[in-house]
Amino acid sequence: MKEIIRKFKDCKTQLCQFFFIFLALFLPKISNIESVINTKPKDISFDIIDIIYYFLSKLGNLGIGIFFAGIAIFTIRKMNKNKILNNGNIYHDHSYLWFLLCSKILGYEKCNLVLVPIYMQFKLVINDVFSEFIVTNNISEEKTSSKIIYINCDNKDSLEYNLILEDTYSINDFQIPPEKKQLPTIKVINSKTKSEGVRKYNPKFVEFVVKEIRALPKGVLINIFATTHAQHNYEIVEQSLKLADRGNIAEVFVYQQDRQSYRNFSERYKVI
Repeated sequence: MKEIIRKFKDCKTQLCQFFFIFLALFLPKISNIESVINTKPKDISFDIIDIIYYFLSKLGNLGIGIFFAGIAIFTIRKMNKNKILNNGNIYHDHSYLWFLLCSKILGYEKCNLVLVPIYMQFKLVINDVFSEFIVTNNISEEKTSSKIIYINCDNKDSLEYNLILEDTYSINDFQIPPEKKQLPTIKVINSKTKSEGVRKYNPKFVEFVVKEIRALPKGVLINIFATTHAQHNYEIVEQSLKLADRGNIAEVFVYQQDRQSYRNFSERYKVI
């Protein structure tokens, strides 16, 4: 119940806008507006109101509803054009379809990726769902080197790799799914992370990750296990994964940590 209330608070504005669109669509049918319009005297006139009445009378209740819904969508899209989706200090855990509807129907062009699940950050940026992404939350930049650890990488013919991106929080071996532990694994560690939960933008970390992705064999499947923040995720996708359709990557799966005490990577999502 708490989860439902939290989600409602996060998207109440958008839900109200969708409700308004549906109301505009179905109200003519419910109230039978067609009959009201047809009772108006049909005197010949070139007045704009009379012309609108004439065309509405020909549309029927369904057509009138579509007409009103179109006006509602146009108005809402104009209102949302410069607004940012995902405001507030709350976890924005919504489906891909929800984000798509907010973009394509409600007209949101800007989306805040901070506090959005990592797999969803990847998917939204890869598919250009929004024209602009907000990825910073007053984090500073720190250029430091990163550490790379190669595990089980002797098999050069493997077409499935694990990519572990250790950034704001450390990632331990027991958090990786057992069935994936024997795969060739590349672990990139942002060496600036000395305290758990510290968020700083490190372009060197992004550079190391992008270089490793581009060096993988053609037709590779990548399993990503990450504790990266929004700005790192955005840059990694923009510089490497968005080129997947003409690069070396066949598929990408991002594993999301569960909310249990051990924070295991148990939830698997396809992003490419």
